[in-house]
Amino acid sequence: LVSILIPTRDRVSLLSQCITSIVQRTTYAPYEIIILDNGSVSSDAKTYFSRIGKKWRVLSCPGPFNFSAINNYGASEAKGEYLLFLNDDTEVMTPDWLTIMMEQASRPGVGAVGAKLLYPNGRIQHGGVVLGVGGVAGHAFRHNPNHEWGYHGLAHLTRNCSAVTAACMLVPRPLFQQVRGFDSTLPVEYNDVDLCLRIRREGYRIVYAPDAVLCHYESATRRGTRCRPDEERVRQIWGELIREGDPYYNVNLTRDREDWGLNV
Repeated sequence: LVSILIPTRDRVSLLSQCITSIVQRTTYAPYEIIILDNGSVSSDAKTYFSRIGKKWRVLSCPGPFNFSAINNYGASEAKGEYLLFLNDDTEVMTPDWLTIMMEQASRPGVGAVGAKLLYPNGRIQHGGVVLGVGGVAGHAFRHNPNHEWGYHGLAHLTRNCSAVTAACMLVPRPLFQQVRGFDSTLPVEYNDVDLCLRIRREGYRIVYAPDAVLCHYESATRRGTRCRPDEERVRQIWGELIREGDPYYNVNLTRDREDWGLNV
């Protein structure tokens, strides 16, 4: 059983699209969907939760937004042997996405599995995470056209990496409990990077599974400001490892961009 945990607040149109895509396109079974409501107030949200709650669980998670705490609570209430952390602004594109991720997550020594996420325009939003790019960490191949082969085709190959985004991340539940889940002192950013690095510290691998494809409706032009407290916190914890450089990233490649171009 896979427990799909989806934090949300008042974004009914995105959430309903996400859940509909799971139900209509996912070939893997069994799974359960747990909606983690972080204080929705709109009448549309309440109506939707009332309807969807007849089939799937809706858990109340009030208070200030804390991605880590919300997902930790959801994990504590989940019934599945595996936990799939999923953003509400994603849409399943490949029907066997969860089968592909489970093929990797069920292998001995694998601690977390991430998917390929695309922007609506077809460019890559996430192809794994690289330590040290753009500061603390950056998404591999962000904004690169998905149809291009790119740097040794690594955007399209199953491979180990330092971390994957929790916008779509699959973790065996016993291991998630072993490492004590997400760090709630990282409420907004880098909580997924921190979790993956702690999983790696326990001797497990992080796998990027590019054949599991979802669309991520995060704005392709967004440049949002960083959450400085989270960035400072993760530097305190993992600064030395970040400075050493990502073991899955060639030292001749740029740390200023996420396109895996040469450092020139």
